[in-house]
Amino acid sequence: THSKLDTFAGDGSTTAYTLTATADGTNYDVYVAGRPVDATKTTTGFSFSTAPKRGAIVEARYNLGINTTWFMTLNIYEPSGTEVTISGIPELSISANEEYYERQDSRDKEQKLKHKDYTITLNTDLLEDSQGFYDTWKDKKFRMIIENAASSSYEKDIAAVCEITGHTKNYLGALESITIKATDYYEGVTV
Repeated sequence: THSKLDTFAGDGSTTAYTLTATADGTNYDVYVAGRPVDATKTTTGFSFSTAPKRGAIVEARYNLGINTTWFMTLNIYEPSGTEVTISGIPELSISANEEYYERQDSRDKEQKLKHKDYTITLNTDLLEDSQGFYDTWKDKKFRMIIENAASSSYEKDIAAVCEITGHTKNYLGALESITIKATDYYEGVTV
């Protein structure tokens, strides 16, 4: 699941705001001038009983209502530049992890992004030799290019400086999923 931050400017009369994407539910945060506020929320927008003042910064932080699961080919690049194509049709999900720090003066609270990285969970059910994949890459840093040839346009996502940080096993001891941390993620590169 990807998270998104939408920012609007209050004009003193607008009470309803439309999100730029669909939220995965109505349990998301809305801020006016950096302070959390109550709002009536839907998956497509939110509204206030009273309009925010002119010039007030209105923000909504929400998770996108899509699961970034692609059926694709997965190419991994070693630091030397050698490309390794993974057999099978991997299924994965990607989520952004953001850490903020806050600064507050007498009137406003400001949040600034301190750190951002990404968690990629790779479902190994569809990978050929998932244990071999894990054993080969568990102590290495690598780059992944995730290609989606199934959509109407050819797209690829790029995850850089990746490393395996964990895995889960089923009751028989076989790998079920592999968790990968990436410091950079570029999505929707259209070719």
